[in-house]
Amino acid sequence: MEQPLIYRILCEIYLKLLVVLFQHWIVLTSLWGKPKRSLVKGTQMLREQSARLAECINHQDSLIALLKEFSKRFEYGCSLNTRKKKPNTTDQLIHGYQYA
Repeated sequence: MEQPLIYRILCEIYLKLLVVLFQHWIVLTSLWGKPKRSLVKGTQMLREQSARLAECINHQDSLIALLKEFSKRFEYGCSLNTRKKKPNTTDQLIHGYQYA
């Protein structure tokens, strides 16, 4: 293998790890403490908005504004779906459902 190719592959791996770390940080700080919010929907929304996030990564004011927008969207767009036959784990914990 050529030396520059190895560096390119390593850079790609490190970038992907940083993206996962950043996504995890956003989800933890925005959704973790809210039991009626879906972590899966939150990560899907972040993936959909990844281009916008990448555009403002070097502009602090734009990044702060985008993160505030994400926070508002997490409040309304990432709710858990209600299920009657098999309630969510959150509903089971809050309401004390018992089913087999």
